[in-house]
Amino acid sequence: MSIYHILDPKAWTQGFKDAYAGTPEREVGDGLSYASGRIEGEALRVKHRQEYERVLFSARRVRHVPPEEPGHG
Repeated sequence: MSIYHILDPKAWTQGFKDAYAGTPEREVGDGLSYASGRIEGEALRVKHRQEYERVLFSARRVRHVPPEEPGHG
């Protein structure tokens, strides 16, 4: 028996897509390939979420607030 496993690209892609979309796991023919894809998809989803939050919150800190105009009266 070989210690190497050739990943099934279709199962890997499905796992990647499911994890990136946040959908629950499903049963597929090649569970190892699917699980490997899920790990990569989850990592990318978390990375993108962190980047989005960083941009979102940094934009709030650097947003220009114009000075108030003196009142007319």
